[in-house]
Amino acid sequence: PGIALHSMKCDPRGWEWHSATPEQREKMDATAKEAGGGSDSEEVEEIQCNKSPNKGPVLDNMELPAMFWDEMPENAESHPDYMAMQALRDECTPEELANTAKVNGNKKLQMGLKVKNKILLREAVDCYTKGLAEKGSDAALNSILLSNRAHAESLLGNWRKTLQDGIDATKLDATNTKAYFRAARAALKLGEFMLCQELCVAGRKHAEPPTHEFDALEKEAAQKVAEIASAKEKAAAAEAAALLPVKTLAHAITSRGIKLTAPQVRTKGDQWRPSLEDDGSMCWPVVLAYPEAGMAQDTIEEFHESATFGQHLDVMFGEDAPPLEWDTERAYNRNRVVLLYLSNTGKPLSQGQLIEALQHGTWPSDFDDAEPKRYGPGAPQWVEVKEHWTLKELLSKPDYIVPGAPLLWVVARGSDYHKRFLAQALG
Repeated sequence: PGIALHSMKCDPRGWEWHSATPEQREKMDATAKEAGGGSDSEEVEEIQCNKSPNKGPVLDNMELPAMFWDEMPENAESHPDYMAMQALRDECTPEELANTAKVNGNKKLQMGLKVKNKILLREAVDCYTKGLAEKGSDAALNSILLSNRAHAESLLGNWRKTLQDGIDATKLDATNTKAYFRAARAALKLGEFMLCQELCVAGRKHAEPPTHEFDALEKEAAQKVAEIASAKEKAAAAEAAALLPVKTLAHAITSRGIKLTAPQVRTKGDQWRPSLEDDGSMCWPVVLAYPEAGMAQDTIEEFHESATFGQHLDVMFGEDAPPLEWDTERAYNRNRVVLLYLSNTGKPLSQGQLIEALQHGTWPSDFDDAEPKRYGPGAPQWVEVKEHWTLKELLSKPDYIVPGAPLLWVVARGSDYHKRFLAQALG
């Protein structure tokens, strides 16, 4: 079953005539002539046996020997050839059946290679699979079936199956050198270079007599391993080089006793990172928020840590400074401006989280900013910034946790809003 019947002369005299002796054929021809069936010298129409009846007679599977069936008929058990073949099969041991499957698979494999036919290669895979399905006790034979199937799968480009069959074959027979070679070649194709090296070493160890067929595979795998290791080293060196300035900046922050947490308000452009000067000093962007004007903002982009707040207020609110656009009453002048910060605003970042935030410019996804206390020691409080303080003094205070960038709230001293702002509940 399964053997394809190609173009043939489908004689209308049928299978009976072809299976008869010469004497019987003469009698059958004479009978056909008398019945008007024509001469046996008439040309027989050439057709495909699987075409429709109007192009000639079609041989039914039951009219053929069982070995020529292209599919299993419903009443196969009534055919003597089939029953005889089944009887022979029943008399065979699983090992004999597996060996027959191996032989058939080898033939299909060789023919498939010769005519470059993938269908035959797949049929070879099926033969080896059927042989393994017999579950024979001959480990060496089963190892060969697996190794041969690995070979067929490799010719079909199924490298993952090739690798698995090759490895399984070596487990059944550690001396199956071909299985090691086929598995090693598949590992190389799949980019599993270290596994390829291991299989080459094991295969060479068990090879009798010694062989050099693994040398080229192992050399190529070793070269790939070295290339990957070199690429990783270069990437690690580049990452370390890129990370060095970030780590230096993080150390400069923490060594001053400065603590950072997630931002409280969104700043313009989200430019919150400080810069480190050549002399080791730091400059910070400082955000001034005006709650009375709906959280309008000003940003001092480079506030040196040694500068005082009074110095910057002189520039921003001095006599020559233009008034704030929304401050129609001129309440926010140099004599009345008050700066406030909110203490204990959140959980500080760890050193690793600070480095990640400085490196990527975003806050760590695993950062758990717990709610601050609402009452008692450690609860947030409004604290007035003294004009003579430097920025470094403010940032280093134990109760000030920098919310991204230093954030200060600006109100006009003595105004109604100032009183309401300080009286409002925090959080």
